[in-house]
Amino acid sequence: MATPDFVAQGGCTCGVLRYRLDDRPIFVHGCHCTWCQRQSGSALAVNALIETDRLTVLSGEPEEVSIPSPSGKGQIILRCPACRIAMPEYYRATEVMPSASQARMAALQG
Repeated sequence: MATPDFVAQGGCTCGVLRYRLDDRPIFVHGCHCTWCQRQSGSALAVNALIETDRLTVLSGEPEEVSIPSPSGKGQIILRCPACRIAMPEYYRATEVMPSASQARMAALQG
């Protein structure tokens, strides 16, 4: 059940792609693995895990980009087709998390 007092919206740098978290994340974590360091260009990536059906794309059409992962199963990252900023991403490890998405916390505006 969605939490009515919680709304967080985010988007890319150029403003083409906007999305909304319709509920509180299951958890927020900072990943320091070298894969996340490479993807984020930073020492860590701060992600919010949320059920995919509680993440709504408000505007724009995200581009799915398949990237390798340590498990070999790959991972799909949604990127803005204009500025290429990474937005929510979906795990391909469907046997582990069949309906989970990660939202990049750095892309949230409130």
